[in-house]
Amino acid sequence: MLSRIILGIRLVFILLAWLFVAGILFQAYLAGLGLLGGGSNLFTRQRMWDTHIGLGHSIGILPFLMLLLVFLGRFPRTNKARTGLLFGLYILQTTVFAMVRQDVPALAALHPALALVLFVSGLDVAWRSWKVVVMEWQGRSEPANTPSSLPTPK
Repeated sequence: MLSRIILGIRLVFILLAWLFVAGILFQAYLAGLGLLGGGSNLFTRQRMWDTHIGLGHSIGILPFLMLLLVFLGRFPRTNKARTGLLFGLYILQTTVFAMVRQDVPALAALHPALALVLFVSGLDVAWRSWKVVVMEWQGRSEPANTPSSLPTPK
């Protein structure tokens, strides 16, 4: 059984993971407004892009905190690895793809594709972490739908 502190850390981790996923979705929405909506006024579109950039850098605190909490919360090794990958992908997204827009536009064009990868990776981390907490709460060490958890024939 987990201590209350470890359980609390895990729940905060899960909250941050779902906030990150929501932030990526909102980022896509802001990019859409910057490209297609937000009015015909150039200032309004530019404001959407500025907000997209600002939020993109601001949500970086989430995977950083998640990387700390995944160790403090004593999550399994796979959760730690996936969270590390998520953090690395975020760094790649914000430093490499976003920063080379002028110099290497062909590479910068991968920015939206990596956003999709970040979204799926974030969903994966959030869902798997939630499953870890639920299984621990139920006293199991593995998901109920795996072959090893099924009754064996006699």
